[in-house]
Amino acid sequence: MIQTFIQLSVLASLLFEEEHPPAGVANPFDFGLSPFWVVVIVLLVFLFVWLALRSQAGRDDLHTAGHHDDVHGHEEPDHSTEMEVVHHTEEPVVDAVMAMEEPAPEPEAASEPVSVPATPPAPAKPDDLRKIEGIGPKVASVLNDAGISTFAELAAAEVTRIQATLDAAGYQYMNPVSWPDQAKLAAVGDWDGLEKLQDNLKGGR
Repeated sequence: MIQTFIQLSVLASLLFEEEHPPAGVANPFDFGLSPFWVVVIVLLVFLFVWLALRSQAGRDDLHTAGHHDDVHGHEEPDHSTEMEVVHHTEEPVVDAVMAMEEPAPEPEAASEPVSVPATPPAPAKPDDLRKIEGIGPKVASVLNDAGISTFAELAAAEVTRIQATLDAAGYQYMNPVSWPDQAKLAAVGDWDGLEKLQDNLKGGR
């Protein structure tokens, strides 16, 4: 632009000299044009030069802007890794929230205990009641039928019950007063004591 102004200044000075040439000196730029047209031509030349310079400056600006965009494009940070980290970080949080929203499993109903019928105790093995002084095979059978089949049962029985059982079976003449005492010794296995007791008895009495 400075060079253009210098050229225009030179051209203007020439025009001035053309309009006012020294006396007796021929003007070498006298082409038969009036000063008006000379000024118009100068303005057109100036306008053309200005447009050319402006166009060149615009192209330079575009080139500079494109280069700047390329630099920024290459320097743009890669957010893919950051997004991936955020994605993996959010997954446990989402899983934890979903786990909290899931309803808790209902507790299983406690199974009712199966009632097992109690096995009745096995009946005690019958004892030989004939070891009691005064009891023979038939009386032993009568007592067994009345629910007295062991020494312990006979020891716990009331004398009145034993007597009633004998009376019902036709043995009213028998006296069972000593039978419970003998049965107590037999139940504990005191055979010596039982023998001594029986030595003092007469017919079971």
